[in-house]
Amino acid sequence: MLTATEIIGYQTEHYEDVVALMAILQDHERSLSADRPPGNEVAAGHFKYLLSACAESAGQVFVALQDQQVWGFLVVITESEALADLHLYPTYKTYGVVTDICVAAEARGQGIAAQLMAAAEDHCRELGLARILVSALADNQLARDCYVRQGYQLTEVTFSKDLLATEATDPNTELGCELDCESGFEEIS
Repeated sequence: MLTATEIIGYQTEHYEDVVALMAILQDHERSLSADRPPGNEVAAGHFKYLLSACAESAGQVFVALQDQQVWGFLVVITESEALADLHLYPTYKTYGVVTDICVAAEARGQGIAAQLMAAAEDHCRELGLARILVSALADNQLARDCYVRQGYQLTEVTFSKDLLATEATDPNTELGCELDCESGFEEIS
């Protein structure tokens, strides 16, 4: 029988459990992206930073409890585009951003991530926001699938390039495209 899950706002008594989950999340992301330091080195400091970001942005940390034990957490903050930036309608210039979400491996498959996401969505609605964003590492298929199941759509793709890499590549030949300044990228045959 599944134990009922309660989603509540973070309280200081949850600190150690959330930091432990943050370390697990960081280590998972580190396995997918070499730019991440080990979880035990950054989890506590990163969580303190996120608590500060929540305080500054009407954000919230939610925890998932079963029998008073923390099995997951989510951090949602708000961000805004500059008022002078005209590429978005005003309604969408301030939005929620899920920065981190983690459910303990033993508790997965119970819908806890969906419940945490629903709490974040409700929080953003209460703030009068029209949109919530969440991102995932490109290779984090588990997270990407979870977000799609929750009704999230892929809206932007961010590319990155490691400028500290030892080998320089010719972007015109390595990427199979060249930049035509008038019309954008064109494929090279």
